[in-house]
Amino acid sequence: MKRGFTLIELLVVIAIIAILAAILFPVFAKAREKARQTSCLNNQRQIATATMLYVQDHDEMMPEASAFWGSLNLDKGVLKCQSKSRLVNGYVYSNTVAGIALGKIDKPEQEPLTGDGAHAATPQDATYKATYDNVAYTAADYDLSRHGSKVIISYVDGHTDMAAAAPKVTGKQTILPVPAGTVWYDKFDTGSAPSSAWTNLGGATWTISGGILSKTNTNGTGDPTKLLLSSPGITLPSPYVILAKIRMDAPGGETRTGVSVNNPSSTNGAGVSYMMRSSNSTSFLYDTQRWGGTPAFTWATGSWYWMKLKVDASKNAHGKIWADGTSEPAAWTGDWNDGNLPTSGLPGLLCGNSTNTCSFDEVYILDPAVSGD
Repeated sequence: MKRGFTLIELLVVIAIIAILAAILFPVFAKAREKARQTSCLNNQRQIATATMLYVQDHDEMMPEASAFWGSLNLDKGVLKCQSKSRLVNGYVYSNTVAGIALGKIDKPEQEPLTGDGAHAATPQDATYKATYDNVAYTAADYDLSRHGSKVIISYVDGHTDMAAAAPKVTGKQTILPVPAGTVWYDKFDTGSAPSSAWTNLGGATWTISGGILSKTNTNGTGDPTKLLLSSPGITLPSPYVILAKIRMDAPGGETRTGVSVNNPSSTNGAGVSYMMRSSNSTSFLYDTQRWGGTPAFTWATGSWYWMKLKVDASKNAHGKIWADGTSEPAAWTGDWNDGNLPTSGLPGLLCGNSTNTCSFDEVYILDPAVSGD
């Protein structure tokens, strides 16, 4: 005759099962959440890859906030976060990088592209003229409740990671730092031609592509060929400093590429310029009037340089030039002690007369009382 389990034996078995369940269920939950984290990491890596393909096809420009999700042609499954499966799209695009040139993002490996989150468009938003679904405008648009109080983020360079805090969102703007004392700047991030702040002097063709402004033709009719900052929308300091990142693309018979100050509003080009001229020197010029000194500096076609120019209250000119990626010289690298140069007028960018081509990446107008120049 077979004997059944006693009550004590059954209770012991039940207790053992309960203990095992208490041990294993959290393990299973962690494994399930780990799988969801891996899925989100993979999803956002695919989104980052699709974004870089878009950028390559659109002149190295990041998608606008209004067009991001519709322009990537992503499978619906890639937009699903399994920890928030009720959401059609479980991710947000950072408005910080929306619509700017890829080359203007200083540290792409640190700049968020997408992240866990959700944002519903709010037409009457007090900060932005318009907002769009699944675009992060503030840190609150990221969701830290999904993956163990962490947020999964993809970055502009394409990698993905988990963070314990939501990233800072600074609004649609360029990421490169702005020099101290800046009162006006243009990083040529939008449009295909210079903005209405600029006046074309000399008949050249100026285009913007990938955040770079270039003079692309050699058949301009003017001498000098300049872009003058005729409508900055601010009162310029007196004196002011112009700083620009410049590249000589193709030297010509009369090679002149640089920066200019104190041009008259009549736009006859008679301002003070500091320029790359011969391959081993720079030059000062009071346009249409007289040449100044020729400080020695060896530059190369196709390389980027920074140039800075100021005319002081004593009517003397001071210039600097240094290679991009190197430190700015502490002192002016060139001086023209003329004593009779104009001290007011418009800033400008100089690119020869009709014979050479060049490019500009950024330009700043500085208040020397703040910048220390």
